[in-house]
Parts: sequence; structure tokens; C-alpha cells
Amino acid sequence: MLHLSRRSSLPLALLVTSLAACSGSSSSGSGSPTLTLSVTDAASDQLSTFVIGLESVQLLSATNPSIELLEQPIAVDFAALSDLSRVLNIASIPADVYTGIEVTLIYDFDRVYVNGDTNQATLQATLLDSSGAALTGTQMIPIDFPVALDVTTGNYVVELDLDLNQSVDVDTVGNQVYFEPLLLPRVNRTDPKEHAIGGALRSVVLGSDLFRIGLDAPLGAPVPVVTVDVGPGTVFQVNGQCLLGLAGLSALDAMPLTSWVQAFGSMDASSTHFVAATVEAGTGSYNGGSDIVEGVIVGRTGGAGTDAVLTVLGHSNNSTHTSFQFNLTYTINTSFASTKVVRRGSATQFDVDDVNIGQKVRMFGLLSLGPNVLDVSTASDVIRMEPTWVSGTANGAPTGGQLEIDVARVDLRDVGDFSWSEGGTTPPNPTNFILDENNLGAGQSITNGTPVVALGFFPAVDDGNEDFVAAVVANRDLLPSALLIRDRANGVTVTTPTTTATAIEFAFTGVAAPLEKAVVDAGFAGETDITGPGITLAPTTLLGLGLYTIRDRTLNTLSLYLTFSAFSQGLEDALNGGATLFNVGAVGVYDANTDQMPTALVGVVVE
Repeated sequence: MLHLSRRSSLPLALLVTSLAACSGSSSSGSGSPTLTLSVTDAASDQLSTFVIGLESVQLLSATNPSIELLEQPIAVDFAALSDLSRVLNIASIPADVYTGIEVTLIYDFDRVYVNGDTNQATLQATLLDSSGAALTGTQMIPIDFPVALDVTTGNYVVELDLDLNQSVDVDTVGNQVYFEPLLLPRVNRTDPKEHAIGGALRSVVLGSDLFRIGLDAPLGAPVPVVTVDVGPGTVFQVNGQCLLGLAGLSALDAMPLTSWVQAFGSMDASSTHFVAATVEAGTGSYNGGSDIVEGVIVGRTGGAGTDAVLTVLGHSNNSTHTSFQFNLTYTINTSFASTKVVRRGSATQFDVDDVNIGQKVRMFGLLSLGPNVLDVSTASDVIRMEPTWVSGTANGAPTGGQLEIDVARVDLRDVGDFSWSEGGTTPPNPTNFILDENNLGAGQSITNGTPVVALGFFPAVDDGNEDFVAAVVANRDLLPSALLIRDRANGVTVTTPTTTATAIEFAFTGVAAPLEKAVVDAGFAGETDITGPGITLAPTTLLGLGLYTIRDRTLNTLSLYLTFSAFSQGLEDALNGGATLFNVGAVGVYDANTDQMPTALVGVVVE
């Protein structure tokens, strides 16, 4: 884990929105209040990694000095947090009225890599601001809560969500990433992602079904200690051995103190305890002393019951996390008898036969750089199978619990990257790929030609049944897409939007120049150019609220609106006052027939 030195902050602005403090207080609890700080992301599918530093997160009081919520500066890979919310700290705070948060980012230690198969994909990308200037130093982000947060008792979970999908524009040819951040702070969100936490083992209390870990802190400073509750259904994977409940907690108790432990579960407003659904410790965990390779299996030699050799396309880092490589092909040597094979969140012990073409994996062993060979053939080595996304086009409607698709992408990799003929006794045909969808596609209007996404696992090499077992299946047309408008000089022109209380209409003239676009991005299903028909944004609500912001880059001002009508009026006032559009981002389900996008999330940047 990378830690960074604190530096003086530069007062720059950042596009932010906050559903946050509208709730006003924590839902329950007693005693001194606490605040859990976590980070997450709505990741871009164009990035393999996006690491920047968090130098400081200050909680601002209406009348008292601000409170630092970070124990020390820390580097965060936001691209790895699309499905998780990573807990950074749990801090005691005084009962008070808090008006906002100030977040300071550090760019001097960024590590950004573009996903793909371009010649430069193995080289670090240049991180630029949206005008093309190099991002260096620090950036202070002022976030004003729309309604003051009245802290009384209980635990307040504050999540900072960096939406990379709307925040970045990627030049794969030039290996450059343009960054205009969109940060969404939320307090006690009602639809939380799964939380993740990690630290050094401090104690295990078998009789109380809990253990404690210490979070990172500066040398000599008090260490924040978090209590992790477990139950009979908690899955433990300790040194690659799968156990449940008390048996797993006992195995954890046998580990040396200060051993690294990571847990996945939930934090809420009722307690500062972390409730664990899954616990990973020792080898097979991030700081368990092994080198790590993570990616998707694109090739395999060796049939069932053999010491298979896997080919993995992905990235690696050494055991001390000081050497990183991206978008490379790795050779993985396994042992059928010795290699520990587990599945994220499962108490079942698997073996090397279960590790098949297409499967996303994280592997822990001994890495030899140069030849890029990872040895996972000893009894202390672990392969963890992780949920894998498969995207493609339906060849028809689902029938009998099965859905046939023409695969376009596995995880973030093109279907052509995979040697499907090496996928076991009955290799899958990617153009007639059979999903075991467990009737999850029913009622979603999936027919021939419908874009489909599925999340699940690939079967074992000796399994002659379906090609993929899905836990999630979705019609991509029914999922939200991202509207991205980039308005610069000497290219496409966004005519003055027509604004009403219930609609904002965008129209365009001209041809897009570099750094310009007006598209609806549907991920693997492609982009729709809207410069011809234009697009209309309309309100939809989330819990009765929307998240709408307008930032002026020139004046360094930020305006936050919770209703679409007030936002629309604010945009009209800004443009009538002489400002011009710079960026527009929105998330919603796009209707190509009407060129409309109902949305509860819009961020506009003017200058």
C-alpha cells in the first residue's frame, strides 16, 4: 500500500455532487458519534488502473475547526473499485453541525494505464487536465453539503465516489488520459456497495465471534482499530484453505499477530463494527507475502487432473507492491496436487480443473520478471477465481434457463484475445456461447440482436454442460449509459441549450475537433453520436432527489441543486451571464427513438 507525504494545497475547484447530508443525521446509534470514510468508483472500461493520491479529507464544521478524516495520505486505484467501496478510516468526531468536506488530491504519484492491445498499453499513460495541460501537484476540492449534516449519535458512512466513466477521456493512440473529475460524496447511502477493509490482525475473540484489525497510521501515531463481526455463514479463506464460521475464526486465531487480513461485507449507521461476509488472510491476500498476477485466462495447456499451464492477460505487482506491470501476457505454472484454488466468497475448495479459459483470476505465487512466469505450484500458493463479466449479442430469446450469445468481450478483453479451443473437453464456441442464466433474463425483452451482459463463472475443463454460469443477466439497452458532451473552440458548437423546468435540450452544429464529442456511451455496445439529432435531458428521481451541479472553471465556484427545475434555471442564468459550456456529463437510460435521457445525475462545467 502506497503512502504519500503531505503537501500544501492549491485552491482549485472540482465538479462535485452530493446526495449526502440531506438525510441530516445517522439513523441510529448511541455514545460518541463516529464517521466511516470510504471510496468507490464508477469505473471506465478504457482503463486498466487509475491510481492517484488522497492527501487529505477534511470535515468542515459550521463553527469549529475542521477534522482530518485520513490518518495519512494514501494512494487509491479507483479503477479497481467499481464493485466495492474501500473503507479508509473510522474516526470519532464531536457532535456538531458540519457543512461540507474538503478533499485534496495528489497527482505527482499517479499511475494510469490504458486498457487494450495498443503498442503503448504497457507504458504508463500521461495524465492531463481536460485542456491538455499536465496534472501535477495537488488539487483541493471544496464540497458543500446541500443541507448541513447534524451529527448527534451513531456512525455516519461517508463515501467518496469518483465517477471515472464521466471524468476521463482516453486517447489510446497517444497514450494520454484527460481528467476532469466528478466526485459524488454520499452519507449513509441506502443502496451501498459491498464494503472492503484491510489491516493488521490485532486480536481474535472466539467467544464473541469477532476479530480486530489495525488500519494504517503514521509511525508513532495511534492506530485505528476496527472490530470485525463474523457469523456461522462467514466464509474464511486462510492461506488458501476454505472454512466457515467458527472454524475459520479459529484458523485466523492461529495466525501470528500483525498478519494481513482483508474482509468484505458492510458498514452501516448502527455501529462502528464491520460485518464480514468474507474474510481473506495470509497467502491469497494482498499483503500476504506473495507476488500477484491478476487478469483473465486466455490460454491453457493440460487436461483434467494435470498440472496445467495457464496463459493470463493482465497485470502484476510484486509482494512489496513496488514493481507494477500492465497489459502483459503471463505464463502460470500450476500443480494439480498442491495449488490452492478458491472462489471469491465461496466456502467450496476447488482445484486447477476449475480454472478455465475466460475466467478472471487473481493468483498469488512467485513471479519471475522478464519471462513473466508466475509459479503457483506449491502448497502455499493460491488462485482465486473472481466473478467475470461476459458481454455480447443475444442470438435469440432465453429458453429453458439458457441464453445463447455471440460474445464480444470477456471482462475488458476482446473475444479475439482468447484461445477458446483450449477450453476443456467441450470447448465453447464464442459465436454460439451458451449461458446458464437461471431464468434471470425473463421479462427483459431479450431477443435476437439484443446486447446482453452477464456476471458469473466459467465451468471446469471437464464440464460438458453450459459455457458460463451466470448470477446476473441484463439487457444492456435497459441499463444506464453515459452522456458525454465536450465543447471546445474551433469544432463542434453546442447551441445555447433550451431550458425549462422539466427539460434541457442540447443541439449541435459543426464537426467535432480533438477533445470534443457529443455521444451516449453504452460501453461494449458502442457510442451513439448525438450531434445530428441532439438530446433532451429530463428529470427522474432517486429517493425524491436528483444530483445536479454547475461548476464555473473561471470563477472557481460550485453550485449544487437537488431538483431538476432549479438546476435548469441555474444553467440558464450561468449561460445568460456570459459563461460558455465546457463539459456535460449525465447518466441515464437513453431512448434512441425520442433522443431523450431521463436522469437524476448531471454535472455541467462552464467557463
